[in-house]
Amino acid sequence: TRPARSAPARNDPPDVALRELTLAWFEARGYRGSPASPAVRPIELVLRHKGDPARAYAFVVEPQRVTGERVDALAEQARSIGLLRLLIVADGGVEGSAASRRKGVRLMDRGAMDVELKKLDLPIAAKIIAVARSRAYARAAATVH
Repeated sequence: TRPARSAPARNDPPDVALRELTLAWFEARGYRGSPASPAVRPIELVLRHKGDPARAYAFVVEPQRVTGERVDALAEQARSIGLLRLLIVADGGVEGSAASRRKGVRLMDRGAMDVELKKLDLPIAAKIIAVARSRAYARAAATVH
C-alpha cells in the first residue's frame, strides 16, 4: 500500500501543470471548455460560463515569457473570432507590464494561481489541486501511448 499523503499546501504545487491547475480553477468557477478550431491556434479552448454563455474566454498556453506585445497579438486574435476575453496561462512567466496591459485579458502564472488558491478554503483548494493533478497524469499518460 502507498503511504498516506499529507494535505496539499495552500500554494501551487510545482508538480501540477499550470495549464491543468488553471482549467480546474476556472471549472470550479463555472466555466466549461470546448476545443477551438486548429485554424485559430494557439487558442486551444473556448471557456464559457455555464450560467452565462456570453462570458467566454479564449484559452491560450504560452510556454515563453509573456510580453505586452504578445498579449496584444493574442487579444487581437481572440477578437477576430468574436471573443472579448482572453485567458493566458503563462508557463514562462509574465513580463512586468504585460499583466495590466489590456482590458479583458487574464494572465495566470504561478504567482497569480497561488494568490487565487490562497483565497479559497483549504478543502476546496485541495480538491482543485487533486483534479488538476489527476488530469495532468492522464494527459501525460495519453501522450506516452
